[in-house]
Amino acid sequence: MSNSVLELQDLTVKYGHFTALDSVSACFSGGGLGLLGPNGAGKSSMLRCILGLIRPAGGTVKIFGEETSSQKNILIRRRIGYMPERDTWVPGMSAVRGLAHLAEICGFLPSDAMLRASDVLYFVGLGEERYREVQTFSTGMRQRYKLAAALVHDPDLVFLDEPTNGLDPRGRARMLELIEQVREDHGIHLIIASHLLPDVEQLCKHVWVLDKGEISLPDFSLGDHFLDYPQLFLGFPLFSGKLQDRREVSLDRKVVAAHVLQVSSFPPKSFFGLCVFQELQSGLAPGGGDVA
Repeated sequence: MSNSVLELQDLTVKYGHFTALDSVSACFSGGGLGLLGPNGAGKSSMLRCILGLIRPAGGTVKIFGEETSSQKNILIRRRIGYMPERDTWVPGMSAVRGLAHLAEICGFLPSDAMLRASDVLYFVGLGEERYREVQTFSTGMRQRYKLAAALVHDPDLVFLDEPTNGLDPRGRARMLELIEQVREDHGIHLIIASHLLPDVEQLCKHVWVLDKGEISLPDFSLGDHFLDYPQLFLGFPLFSGKLQDRREVSLDRKVVAAHVLQVSSFPPKSFFGLCVFQELQSGLAPGGGDVA
């Protein structure tokens, strides 16, 4: 039996005549994996196919060595959690009742499910608000509720689709801290789909870079050899460590230079900063010419 957490073999996903994933093969051995790519690269399609929410046009998916299309599919699902990008809750139901319901579906006794739901809500900082209806929560609270829903049945692997989507800087920092705790303190494997390099840099040691339905670089380890492939990261949003805000930027050389200079050290030591710095040094950034 394979020791890998996730293994894809020639995975293909199509919507009519459009190919969202084209014969993707890759293997993840555990820890934290980031699925990087711009919007439309195929990240969400990959997650949905792995989770069994859509059928692949071809290829296989293995989780913990078992094919998701096998008769053991139900057993595999009990070991995984999913935090979707879009909001999901039952209208009129309180946070603790909603999570308890999910825990019961996964096999918890009703009394144990309620205790487990309360524990997880306290973990994500919503313990005092557990009897409120989820629809009354703020954006940050709903994001943490979705994380709690992914954890309530005590999974071994959690998929997170844009977990910091819509959060302000403080809420984003809190979410990243919680996710890091999940991995470090509880030993749960993480697979995170994002288009934000800093989020993936903080939480993951391995990256699959997706572009137009293909993996540009499978089994890519942050900090090992990423400077050999700076061109893969053109077009990703940058995060300024000094300004503490997130923004979309066009990577023309003057704009890139301004963002690199905002980092506290030069040349910058962070993953995304080094990628941009390497672009400037090697002349790969679009626009050409000297940096003014």
